[in-house]
Amino acid sequence: MLPLFPLLQRHSINEKEPLFSESEEYLLQIKDMCVSDSDKIFLIVDFTKPSCEERFYAVKYVNGERILLHSCMVLHGYGGGSTAKTPVFSNRLGSKCSSLGLYELLKTDTMRIGRPCIRLKGLSETNSNAQRRGILIHPTHLTETIPGPIKGASFPLSHESEGCFSIGYDDFEIIRNLFINQKDMKLYAHYRLSVCPRK
Repeated sequence: MLPLFPLLQRHSINEKEPLFSESEEYLLQIKDMCVSDSDKIFLIVDFTKPSCEERFYAVKYVNGERILLHSCMVLHGYGGGSTAKTPVFSNRLGSKCSSLGLYELLKTDTMRIGRPCIRLKGLSETNSNAQRRGILIHPTHLTETIPGPIKGASFPLSHESEGCFSIGYDDFEIIRNLFINQKDMKLYAHYRLSVCPRK
């Protein structure tokens, strides 16, 4: 087992100020899975929030209480007419867009450019091409160019994400260690507006 502390700052979420919407059916299903197996950690990405805000979460439920293990900023893909503020989502090969839905974390690996990564498999119709598209969780220095989250702000679109979940290097190390310790982990990416841009 790899040591996770003091890297992790573990604290309860204020339920009056939810970090992400739980109104969607799938998020409620994830909550039920967390409650039924309190040892499981789930990753949730809320693309509704701007990219300069923390919108990538590692959470678990303990005795019915939602516990935040880690949160960080994450980039979205630049393709399909996406803007810095509004991502466009697509499952198409070559779209360079982010995809919504449920993912399975497969294994840690190394990218061709030498960066560490976690390979993903899409489990939803909206991300079924994730493996063929090479969608990963991987680190980037772009999210480290500001001292911390900035409410309402967005990073410029960048080739740092062609649909991958690109997070800071320190953040990646935390998520990687969580995954190595748990081995079986899921990620759910959602956009809580009733109509979201898709290609």
